[in-house]
Amino acid sequence: MPWYVWLLLVLVFGSVIGSLLVLRSSAKKMRLSEDQLERMRKRAVEQEARTHASVNAKRPHSPRPRSARSQSRGVFSTAC
Repeated sequence: MPWYVWLLLVLVFGSVIGSLLVLRSSAKKMRLSEDQLERMRKRAVEQEARTHASVNAKRPHSPRPRSARSQSRGVFSTAC
């Protein structure tokens, strides 16, 4: 491979690794009070309950939708 392809590869990998290092160094730990943690836990339990309720609910059977091809078949068809 030519030298400029190697240079481009080094620059790409360097920018990716550099971006990851900057992201890691700028990450800060969230300091939450006990009240905030308790509210987060309650919301997580509520969301879990909603998810299970919607998955386990029986839905009425709906007819299968017609494809676009079958819908347009009678509209624009011409007899030859």
